[in-house]
Parts: sequence; structure tokens; C-alpha cells
Amino acid sequence: MPLFEVAIIHEATKKKEEELIIGPTPFVAKDEKSAAMEFLLGFLTEQERQDINPKRAKVLVRPF
Repeated sequence: MPLFEVAIIHEATKKKEEELIIGPTPFVAKDEKSAAMEFLLGFLTEQERQDINPKRAKVLVRPF
């Protein structure tokens, strides 16, 4: 299975700059969508999930 780097950012707003929340973290998955889903559902702790603002969050996945 391929290796990906997965990161979560909060997108920029008028008052705040773009902010790296988690990552980049190496992650093994069959494709980019699987890497993002498995990272969000299986890798993050409950506290990390609470720190993410769903309105501003963006998951970035790229092949390693």
C-alpha cells in the first residue's frame, strides 16, 4: 500500500491566518480518500477532534 502525508489545517479568515493543526503525518492507505478517512476516524484522539473547527478545517493528503 502507498504512503501518504496527511495534515489538517484551519483555513484563513479575515481575522486569522491559515493555521496548521495536525501533521504532516506519514500514513499508509490504499488511496488518498482512504488515507484521509482512516486518519480522521482512527488516528486522532478525542481531544484532537475537539480542537478542530469543522467550518474552517481542511484535510490535506499528498503521496509521499
